[in-house]
Amino acid sequence: MTNKLTNLRAAMDNTVFKGQKFTEESKINVRNRISKKHIRINLIPNFLTLTIAVGFLGFGAYFMGEELNLFNQGNPNTTLSKETQEIETITDINTKQEVETVEPPENSILIEWTSDNMDSGNHDYDSLTHSNLVVGLDYSSIERGDVIYFKSPSFRIESNPEFKMPDYYIARVVGLPGETVEMKSGQVYIDDKKLEAFYAQTLKTGMDEEEYFKRVDPVNRGNEEDDKDYFATTTDPVKVVENTVYVLVDNGSRGVDSRYFGVLSIESIVGNVLGYSK
Repeated sequence: MTNKLTNLRAAMDNTVFKGQKFTEESKINVRNRISKKHIRINLIPNFLTLTIAVGFLGFGAYFMGEELNLFNQGNPNTTLSKETQEIETITDINTKQEVETVEPPENSILIEWTSDNMDSGNHDYDSLTHSNLVVGLDYSSIERGDVIYFKSPSFRIESNPEFKMPDYYIARVVGLPGETVEMKSGQVYIDDKKLEAFYAQTLKTGMDEEEYFKRVDPVNRGNEEDDKDYFATTTDPVKVVENTVYVLVDNGSRGVDSRYFGVLSIESIVGNVLGYSK
C-alpha cells in the first residue's frame, strides 16, 4: 500500500490537467481518499472471513456438545451431574454405639459372651472384659440397630464347610420386613438408600480400611488381599420378607450374619441385648 501511494505521488508530480499541476494539498486529499477506500474494501473480506470462522466454531461446538451428550447417555461410567450424584439416605439417630450397663429387669436372662464378633474397638459385648450381657425377654417391637440374641439358623459356608455356629448368637438388626438390603463396596444400602449409622460400613474392630492399614502393624494383620476384599464387601440385593430381619455383626471379619445365612426368622429371636449387667 505504501509503495502504491509513493508511485501515485510521483505520477501526480509529472501530470498536468489543463495546464495545471496538482497542488500539494490536492495530492494529500487524493491519497487520503484512496487510502480510506482501500481500507474499506479490505475490511469487507476480513469481516466476512471472521463471520464465517465464528459460524463454523459455533456449529462445531454445538455438534461436539450433542456428540458428548449421546456418549454420556450410553456410558455408565460417565461422571454425572451434582444433582444426579445425590443419593437418598436413611439415618439411624437413635442407636447408641456405647454399650450401657443396666440393672437386669425381671423378665430377662444373663448370658456370657466371649466372641469378638461385635467388637468395635473396646472389646464390646465381651463378657471377659466387661460383665455378662442382659437379654430382655419382653422384646416385641423390633427396631433397626437393635442387638438381638437368637437361635442360630442351619446353614453351610462353602469356603469353610467345617464351620459350626454356636447354638445361640448375637448380631444387629439392619434390615426390616419389606425392605431390600445390599452392600456396595462395604456400605449398606436400604431400598437403594445409603444407610448412615456407625454400623453401616464394613469395619475391623471399629476401624475403616484407611485407618486399619495405617494403625495396625503388618505382622498383626492377616492376608492383605483378603482384608481389602473384606472392606470392599459387595452383596446381591436381599429382599427381607415378612416375619424376617436382616442382621449384621459389627466386626464383620470375625463373625457370621445374613451375608452368609440370609434373612433371619423373627421366631428364632429370644430377646434383645440391653447391655452389660451391673
